[in-house]
Amino acid sequence: MAYLSSIHKKELLLVLEGEEAQVLHQKLLEEIQLAEENARENPGRYRNS
Repeated sequence: MAYLSSIHKKELLLVLEGEEAQVLHQKLLEEIQLAEENARENPGRYRNS
């Protein structure tokens, strides 16, 4: 599986393969969402690079 995700105008191409690819993809999406929520709550601590 290949996914192209856009995060704050930056592109990341991530190729996930194997039996656990879908599970890993879901975990990554959850981590990205959590990081975005943390950045909104505390913008000084979580900065865009």
